[in-house]
Amino acid sequence: MAVSMGMGLIMRRLIWAWIMMLGVGIMRAQVTPGVFPAASVRSVAVHEATGTYYAGTYGGGVFSSSDGISWSRITPANMLDYINCIEVGQNGELLVAAANKAAVSRDHGVSWQILLNIESLSIKDAVFSSGEHVYLVGTQGSGLIKCSENGLISEPLTTTIPVSQVRSILWHVSLPDRIIIGSQNGIILSENAGSTWTFKNNGLNKLFVRVLSYDPQNPNRLFVSIQDSFASVSSGGTIYRSQNSGDSWTKIFEEVCLTDIAIDPASPATVAATSYYSGVIISNENGDPGTWVPMNSGLPGLRVYDIEFSSGKMVAGTSFGFYKNDGSFWMASNSGMNVPNIRSLSAFEGGSAKIIAGC
Repeated sequence: MAVSMGMGLIMRRLIWAWIMMLGVGIMRAQVTPGVFPAASVRSVAVHEATGTYYAGTYGGGVFSSSDGISWSRITPANMLDYINCIEVGQNGELLVAAANKAAVSRDHGVSWQILLNIESLSIKDAVFSSGEHVYLVGTQGSGLIKCSENGLISEPLTTTIPVSQVRSILWHVSLPDRIIIGSQNGIILSENAGSTWTFKNNGLNKLFVRVLSYDPQNPNRLFVSIQDSFASVSSGGTIYRSQNSGDSWTKIFEEVCLTDIAIDPASPATVAATSYYSGVIISNENGDPGTWVPMNSGLPGLRVYDIEFSSGKMVAGTSFGFYKNDGSFWMASNSGMNVPNIRSLSAFEGGSAKIIAGC
């Protein structure tokens, strides 16, 4: 969808999505025992509070398992088949991004509510706020879209700015009106829940955002990975840091094809980055220039897509599986996971802890 597309076409598509949603209503899944098609798994979520595993496949829907071995489909056939990512909320909600749909389940996959249904929509990122049924969906082609209470309202939030591709979203629960997005035109911030936007590119020499991250203890301390183009694999990669919510940025590290950034919530001076070609690189001094060192002992290769800190450990998604690091050595942890190519991870600390691995 072009950036110059008129508001009328956007609203017609959203109205059509709303009509389609009302027609579908709450969908009940028919549980189908079996093993999911391993080669097509795109996302895996582990909800530690309930001991439940979730796997999103591209063509086979979402599957769940209590042991990571025996799987059953929990999404309705021919409704949510092509899954791009799964997110698990603090209360066990499941947020699923399909090829052109976003849906939520509040009963562990027994029933599903369609939040968004737009043809030709490619969802890149999705987040939701703690304790609120409000969802933000970042797309390739339609910018940022807000889905409100029970999915009854879908609202485009970036029609007034030249942004059509949103790859990364920051929405901190302590700052519910602040939204920061990474786009093909850099970093944009809203302090009023998306009503108005301000570009925050001071100090950046490139504008194609790969990923945004923030210090869990200080949401005004931000990190961003910028690349040469919006392609999935880019020849360049630069990490910038901001201490003032993006008002200014300072370059702190360069590496070929950076893929992710994570900050240790227990020790925010520790910052980790991953690369398509160089594995894991870590700084124990706030990411300052000259303090980055590789940490790849135990990894059989260097293609690492994603990294998170969880319960005092580092976990990494790689082209050769799911790995954990308790200190300085990486160990494979792929039991019950038949797909080696893990693209995305997420961790939630607390009573409803989870690790997410996207394949």
